[in-house]
Amino acid sequence: PPVSEAPVSAEGTTQYVGEKQIGFVKKVYTKSGKNYLSIDYVQWLTGDAAEKALREDGQCPKTGECIVYDGYYIRNQNPLIRTYELVPDAMIIMQTYSAEQTGIVMNNEEISLNQFKSIFSSRTESDAHLKDVPYIVEISNQQIVKITEQYIP
Repeated sequence: PPVSEAPVSAEGTTQYVGEKQIGFVKKVYTKSGKNYLSIDYVQWLTGDAAEKALREDGQCPKTGECIVYDGYYIRNQNPLIRTYELVPDAMIIMQTYSAEQTGIVMNNEEISLNQFKSIFSSRTESDAHLKDVPYIVEISNQQIVKITEQYIP
């Protein structure tokens, strides 16, 4: 079948994503009417790359096999915190936001920016795990257009 001839920049289509990164969100805040997110990028490694990084980082036992637990390894070699403005209609997709209430994980639940901000300003234990998981940010024109919780088994 022929592919659509619609131009990519057509009104109502997904805007071009210039960059996709994964990291730990440090804070989400509003300043002068604009919303910002600060993030510490990490590497999410699997397979041979994860095992190689574990060895390089000295995380393997001196004897025996180097085991990549849960099939992934998170590596953070750069302490730089980057801050981006969020587009006003940035999409926020969560995997475990309602898991305690519903028992369903990996549910691709969309939440509001205010709900997302409350995770990082909350002092309650129920939100604690959401502060400590990595998020994937999609950046276009130096602004975040989408945030997705990275599910951790």
